[in-house]
Amino acid sequence: MAPRTTDVPGLDAAVAAVRGRRDEWARVPVPHRIAILRRCLDGYLRTADDVVVEGCRAKGIDPASAMAGEEWLSGPIPVIRQIRLLIESLTDIQRTGYPRLAGGAVHRVPTGELAVRVFPRGPMDRVMYPGTRLDVWMQPDVDDTTLRATMAPMYRGERPAGTVALVLGAGNVAAIAPTDVLYKLFVEHAVVVLKMHPVNAYLGPLLERAFEALVTPGYLRIVYGDVAEGQYLIHHAGVDTVHMTGSTAVHDRIVWGDTPGEQARRRAAGTPTLTKPVTSELGCVTPTVVVPGRWSDGELQYQAEHVATMVAHGASCTCIAAKVLVTWRGWPQRQAFLDRVAAVLSRQAPRAAYYPGAADRYAAFMRAHPQARRLREAPGGTLACATIYDVDPS
Repeated sequence: MAPRTTDVPGLDAAVAAVRGRRDEWARVPVPHRIAILRRCLDGYLRTADDVVVEGCRAKGIDPASAMAGEEWLSGPIPVIRQIRLLIESLTDIQRTGYPRLAGGAVHRVPTGELAVRVFPRGPMDRVMYPGTRLDVWMQPDVDDTTLRATMAPMYRGERPAGTVALVLGAGNVAAIAPTDVLYKLFVEHAVVVLKMHPVNAYLGPLLERAFEALVTPGYLRIVYGDVAEGQYLIHHAGVDTVHMTGSTAVHDRIVWGDTPGEQARRRAAGTPTLTKPVTSELGCVTPTVVVPGRWSDGELQYQAEHVATMVAHGASCTCIAAKVLVTWRGWPQRQAFLDRVAAVLSRQAPRAAYYPGAADRYAAFMRAHPQARRLREAPGGTLACATIYDVDPS
């Protein structure tokens, strides 16, 4: 199937459509925004099954298998949760002017900053994520008397002028593009042009259907294409800000120039090629740190399964898949733990190398590390997990 692409007149039309609504959207009152979000929630619930089925088909997963749970967890579940939480926050703002600190405690961290507990928010979070807590640390100048003033300030006083945000969608995790869009719209008050990534452009029509309440009035447009279309939109006079999910290499080409030499010169001089505000969520070699202790057999197995599934999720082609396991060489149970991780990974069926370049990068790693151990054979077009132990940290 030929890749879906929006031509230049179509890109111009998308920017013009949202730009013409930017000030209107910035003034949309909270009750109306809540109503739009409720329609988006209903729309996404109606398309959730299709999102999962299409994601499974693209990644070589049987939609009727347990593996389809991956697509639910990285697609509909976080999108639906974000919409629900936005509705809750806006309802609180409508009632009191401020979102509610549902997580609870406000406390000081050892370095003196104020921290706010934002997770867990309620009983379901405590059941699903036992022992997990999340704090947001405030800037040093925020104290108990000024904390509330930092919460949702764009919903108090005079609304800012509307802006046009370009979102360059992620190609792997189905939830990232829609949640980025929702953040830009409902937190930053920006109208949005979303360019789908070529790898998962099949999600675009589903998102248009799900978010019809934003598309029909012109607050959101979805377009398609690859590097050329992205570059055209990034430098479009009608686009005010850019958000991207991708690699550091792509980010640096966008912001600092085409070659490493140009990038170094521009960094040193502080003269980026793109002067618009840019936010980004970039891939990395995600570390998982294992704190040594005296663990029971059950604890070793439980945590080994956690690590192994962090590696295998999405065929490891996601920006948050565990890539490096950091352990203490002197931990007496270190080898037992590593053996259990390998045992779990060896039971994972080979996965389709669906993401462009994944097979080449895998082969390069295996060539670079002759001590690597492939945990099972993999037919052509698929990848099996491998372990590379005792790598020099440098």
